[in-house]
Amino acid sequence: MLAARGGALAPPLGRRRVGSRFSLGTPKQGFRRAVTPRPEQQTLEEMGAGMGSTFVDELPGDLSNNGAAREVRGAVYSTVRCTPAGGGEPKLVMVSSQVEALLGLAPGELEDNPLAAEYLSGNVMLPGESKAYAQNYGGHQFGEWAGQLGDGRAITLGEVLLPAAAAAAAAEGTRLELQLKGAGTTPFSRRGDGRAVLRSSLREFVASEAMYHLGVPTTRCLSLITTGAGVLRDVYNANAMRMEAGAVVSRVAPSFIRFGTFQLPPARGDAEAAALSAPLVDYVIRHHMTQDLKGNGGECPPALAMLRSTVAATAAMVAGWQAVGFTHGVLNTDNMSILGLTLDYGPFGWMEQFDPQYTPNLSDGGRRYCYIRQPEMAAWNLTQLAEALVRARLLSAKEAEAACGAYNGALRAEYYRRLSDKFGIQCEDDEVGDFCRGFLQRLASSRADFTLSHRALGQCASVAAALGPSASDDELLRPLEETMLGAGAG
Repeated sequence: MLAARGGALAPPLGRRRVGSRFSLGTPKQGFRRAVTPRPEQQTLEEMGAGMGSTFVDELPGDLSNNGAAREVRGAVYSTVRCTPAGGGEPKLVMVSSQVEALLGLAPGELEDNPLAAEYLSGNVMLPGESKAYAQNYGGHQFGEWAGQLGDGRAITLGEVLLPAAAAAAAAEGTRLELQLKGAGTTPFSRRGDGRAVLRSSLREFVASEAMYHLGVPTTRCLSLITTGAGVLRDVYNANAMRMEAGAVVSRVAPSFIRFGTFQLPPARGDAEAAALSAPLVDYVIRHHMTQDLKGNGGECPPALAMLRSTVAATAAMVAGWQAVGFTHGVLNTDNMSILGLTLDYGPFGWMEQFDPQYTPNLSDGGRRYCYIRQPEMAAWNLTQLAEALVRARLLSAKEAEAACGAYNGALRAEYYRRLSDKFGIQCEDDEVGDFCRGFLQRLASSRADFTLSHRALGQCASVAAALGPSASDDELLRPLEETMLGAGAG
């Protein structure tokens, strides 16, 4: 039998009937690493029983299970327990059937398991959840060092070993961390309540799955649960509190380690850097970047191999953002993934009318993190990560500068590759590049819709195919002109 937080006990392990659920297309990208895979078609209880945590087992941590807000020293995590929201019955609202299958769960398991909402809201413990933790990290927020931040409302339950089918695909890897967001306070909650609301949780679920299917590196979501309890929030930062529906989203990633995870130890002095920084680098290399170290013949310092990999992954991620018109909104270093995954969907947005200065974040009055500045801000964040590794004496300033110096070239190459896919021509060519820049300038001046204008280009190609070589320029460009003129009329 399984332990319960709210007094309920889990049923014996067993298979349940298959049901329908929310589905999302065909996966395009995945995760990596090599261990023994789990069997296919598990129940939630079987999946939980097989969970482990290399992060907890291999790194220094605070094992007190004390969720009180406090400074945590000498540890990269604190073990914690989820706390039931109370006030109502949790209900399953959304499931990604692809992530369900990726984790080796039987089709329809979340819909058919009567305790699924209890497990994934944090009300009832999954077997194997004894090593649940909140990560300890710091970060720069809007360019200013903020000290300790940490997972204030995210609790990682453990690592799920993927089934054989997923593990057989090299890109998928064999472990994913399972994390609940909104399941209670941690030592890093500060003045927060550790809860999340349906509004923001739904946005994260839909956006992360959308980004995945757009081919942009991202964390993913398994489920969305409403807790049945209310959460008090100031919706528009206008000192007008109101009660909103509480929710918990379960999300997965190979790792939720951030730039800020590496920044905090050296910021606290040489002793903490010596105790934590090298083990963190070693952990990331062994579990997530083994090939990057091997690719340097084993002679490259681990911290340099990790930084090079993170620079390349970050450049690819940001290029993906720029190509699809996505603005993250809060590019603080604590929101940057060491693996180059889009992480922490807060006040994000996709552009409608094309505006290089677009930001969805109402609190970013200076537009530090607006669309056009995202590549620059990601580079700045990489520099902060590099400086933390230098302060920890894990690489030299010269090595750090050289590694970060590869960012612009990697960003440009991936961005133009994506533009080439969108335009159907090789955009790396200077003359074609001028055409692409001119197109974006035309979008900006007309304030046409970013996505619809690109789709209109596809319609221009259809017109060309239909009318043949005799088509005039005016005829070929009519779909695009209509989109732009429509924007001007609005």
